[in-house]
Amino acid sequence: MSDTVYSADTIADCQQELAALAKEPRTHFNKREAVAVLFDDIEAALANHTYSEVAKRLGKSGIDISAGSLKQYMLKLKRERQGSTKKTSGSSKRNRRNSQPKPTVEKSFSNTPPSQTVTRKRVLPEPFDEVKTAY
Repeated sequence: MSDTVYSADTIADCQQELAALAKEPRTHFNKREAVAVLFDDIEAALANHTYSEVAKRLGKSGIDISAGSLKQYMLKLKRERQGSTKKTSGSSKRNRRNSQPKPTVEKSFSNTPPSQTVTRKRVLPEPFDEVKTAY
């Protein structure tokens, strides 16, 4: 496979074009970027209106977004602006629930003499209703 070779003039032209492009304002945004640009205005509107009302007004202006998406974007942007990385998902609740010790049952084996009774602890599944074994 042959390598394409570019002249110094071509590279200089590309540098000039990229420098000019970098100075031009952005003209296209996705929904999240649009919400980020409009963040302060949206927050002001939310002081007196619901997410649904704000989303409808944005839709009339050309930004088609659901109230749920708007709320999600706004909450995420608020966290980013505050410098917080705390997640709001249920993962922290799941982690707390899974970190609790599981209930144990002590089982003594009666086929050994009383002086040598062996006690073993067994971890039961959560929640423990009744464990049935089929043989």
